[in-house]
Amino acid sequence: MDRAFERAFTKVHAGVAAAIPDPEAKQAAKVQSEEDRLRQETAPITAADAVQRIALAFRDGDYFRLLQLPKPDVDELGRPVWGCTDSDVSKAYRRLSVYVHPDKVAGDAARKAFEQLNQAYRELRDPGKLEELLKRAAVAAKGEKEKREAAATVAERVEINARATEKKKELRKQELSSFQSEIMAQMQKRKEEATRKRQAVSSYRRRGDGEEEEGALKSKPPGGGSSRDGGSLKADGGGREGGGSGSEGEDEWQRRKSSSKRKKVFI
Repeated sequence: MDRAFERAFTKVHAGVAAAIPDPEAKQAAKVQSEEDRLRQETAPITAADAVQRIALAFRDGDYFRLLQLPKPDVDELGRPVWGCTDSDVSKAYRRLSVYVHPDKVAGDAARKAFEQLNQAYRELRDPGKLEELLKRAAVAAKGEKEKREAAATVAERVEINARATEKKKELRKQELSSFQSEIMAQMQKRKEEATRKRQAVSSYRRRGDGEEEEGALKSKPPGGGSSRDGGSLKADGGGREGGGSGSEGEDEWQRRKSSSKRKKVFI
């Protein structure tokens, strides 16, 4: 009897408690509903909702939504696809920064939103960070695509699979062509580098030969010819001026000596 009464009391108490509205739960549900609405919002960010939407996107880690840039997609090979450039990111940043810039909007919430906006901007401009964000976004995009395919009819799935197969072939063909082009570009680059090196070596050698020739010309005496040639010519000239070579001069001296002796004998 006591147990039955206890169970009945507990049931009534639970029903009464459920019937009494919980202010905190009601507020949490309201906040969640508002956040879900903002997540689904596709209209441009304005000054009225900039702080809320930037803070929410930052908390979700969705920097693409934060800067109101297109969401990355995933191709049939599982690779991320995103067509935005650095210029697109910069334009989006400049457009949103006016709504939360501390010089234009007062308050801590705006200042914090401005810092969050800056962090998102920096990471989307950093190649390494961007690669990580794109990979993460590609995983999410693939999951959404699989959900859509699961909800499709059999006929629709057959058509989807056929298109995906055809697209995979096309992408692999493009990938192969791109790889071959890259190899050819690398080979051409190496060929050009080898040509530049050969030209540099040839130019260096020509400079060296020119410097040696110039040094040789500077070492010659003013009269022309080497010092050895000049000395030889001088010696030859002296020999001719003195009556010929050294042996000829010696013979002439001997003849004069003999003649002098004969004259003495006759006297």
